[in-house]
Amino acid sequence: THWQYREIVSTEMGNALGRAYDQMILRLCVKAAEVTASDLNGTLGGLLSGEQQIRTGTVLTADSNTATPDTYVAAFAAAATAMQEKDVPMESAVAYCTPRAANFVAQSSRALSTEFAKGNGTYQKGSVGSLFDFQIIPTNNIAQGDVTNTNDPRVKGENGYFLNNTETFSNVDMTNVEIIFVGGHCVADVPLAGLQVDVTGTDFFVPNRATMMSASYILGAGVVNPQCAAVLKLT
Repeated sequence: THWQYREIVSTEMGNALGRAYDQMILRLCVKAAEVTASDLNGTLGGLLSGEQQIRTGTVLTADSNTATPDTYVAAFAAAATAMQEKDVPMESAVAYCTPRAANFVAQSSRALSTEFAKGNGTYQKGSVGSLFDFQIIPTNNIAQGDVTNTNDPRVKGENGYFLNNTETFSNVDMTNVEIIFVGGHCVADVPLAGLQVDVTGTDFFVPNRATMMSASYILGAGVVNPQCAAVLKLT
């Protein structure tokens, strides 16, 4: 019996790399949102206090017991206001939401009433396309839990980047993160080695009765503009 499994396996490996990349970038966006003025003292000490404020991220919170769909809509407004006050370009702003948060927002009459006139939010589909210039993108890659150390397989192998003269990794607690707002150029990445798939040969690797396959993609990434990020967390 013969079947073409290599194509299926290589597709799944590509999907796995894509998920790993998305998860890392979202972790860095959360870290950017959590950057405060004290974090900038070491590397940006020459800035005036007002400029330091412009270079900080934004953390919004909501009570998990009392938050309503309108509360989430208000978070969109607060994130947009914070970014606009920091001169962040909003032309391609995005709000990455957990599926729960995206569907929660769609239950707000304020969201649907506002966006219905633009054709972005419909009762028929139960979805809202955008709010306050943020395109809404539901994703399962926010629900990563607490990524806390470099031995965690999700961040193992990272060399880290330097912030305030301290080596920093992409580990962060994502447990209560509901929405990640991103505008402008928040995170930068540089490809070091392109996507590649390796196999042992054109036939079975006999000892394992299979063709051994591996996929890799090497890049460097870090926070460059923390003012371009905001996050909504449940408390």
